[in-house]
Amino acid sequence: MSDRIFTYRCFGFDITSELECPELSPIDDCAQPQVTIRFGEVPTQLEDPEFCSPRFQIQDQQFLLSVDGVARYLVKEGNEIIIAPETDTDQDSIRLFLLGSVLGALLQQNDLLVLHGSVVEIDGQCAAFVGHSGRGKSTLAAAFRQKGYRILGDDLCVIKMPDDKTQLPTVYPGYPQAKLWHDSLESLDMDPESLALIRPNVSKRKLPIHDAFCDSERPLTHIFQLEPHNGTELDFRKINGVKIIECLKTHTYRNQYLQGLKRETKHFKQCATLSQKVSVYHLNRPKSSNFFQQKMIKLVEAELAR
Repeated sequence: MSDRIFTYRCFGFDITSELECPELSPIDDCAQPQVTIRFGEVPTQLEDPEFCSPRFQIQDQQFLLSVDGVARYLVKEGNEIIIAPETDTDQDSIRLFLLGSVLGALLQQNDLLVLHGSVVEIDGQCAAFVGHSGRGKSTLAAAFRQKGYRILGDDLCVIKMPDDKTQLPTVYPGYPQAKLWHDSLESLDMDPESLALIRPNVSKRKLPIHDAFCDSERPLTHIFQLEPHNGTELDFRKINGVKIIECLKTHTYRNQYLQGLKRETKHFKQCATLSQKVSVYHLNRPKSSNFFQQKMIKLVEAELAR
């Protein structure tokens, strides 16, 4: 491990880290970091945890994640992450879980609304594409990038709710990297072999997006729920009322964390507020084809231009 201290900005936080994270955007000055990442001792279990699963435990403002063969991670009070790597683990694997599940817990400890989605900037506003894993969120965002649009984040859509009810919610920029499977890259006419693996023995690849990264907050106006279906045409329709809240709850990143963090009530209120501020749509394509990618882009462009 390096003796250097690295400084980054990610999802609105200034970060100092003992672990070098080339995926993140570096900053020169970090005199008052809001988050510290360091190596240290991490317990194998929390004392009297309020929520347990095979991989993670939560006790109030402490979150413990254990990944066999990689590391244990402890997230405390929304401002500190401690990493205890296992012997002979690789740096890519440590960072993969740090920048996903672990960072997601820290963001939730800070009462931010985090959706499982990719975010694209279109004419100064944001469109978020949410859905379960494998539904094409990253692929569609990468297709928008190929058309000249900028991306705020891949996988985590981090939303700041406004204090002023007349204002729109905003999305914090994440970091300039997307992760795509082999077939997704090929559908975009990209060579998977030219990109690094996200971790050893996993065929998903890292796609740097420095050239198309939006590094400042943007208002969130539209959310599109992606879901493949068995038909032969695009299914595109607006969602209204309570179905919006259901959509937001379903696609909250690691929503199983909320119970242990005692944020279920706060989260519901955030979803209810957001449902009044954004337009939400089903955007579903046939399972068997990527032919509809450009049609999906045109539909999204048309909605945001209204």
